[in-house]
Amino acid sequence: MDFDGEDNQDEAVRGSDELLSDENLRLPEGANILVRLHAVRAWLSRRHDEATIEIGEAALALQELMQEDAVETRPRRRLHLEADM
Repeated sequence: MDFDGEDNQDEAVRGSDELLSDENLRLPEGANILVRLHAVRAWLSRRHDEATIEIGEAALALQELMQEDAVETRPRRRLHLEADM
């Protein structure tokens, strides 16, 4: 079994997916429908991955803001409670 050959095929597919997912890709009018379909699929996959990253970054930023708010409000509550006593 040639496992090295399989790795090279995976890299070739990954490379072609990157080329086909390009925003500015212009296929010739006579391009095979399967090539067009593969290009759309690669583009959608790339956009999905980008959206997932953006969602993760937004969730992380929100979590950091919530932690900052929690740290800021805790001492104030204690000071407020001590002042009422």
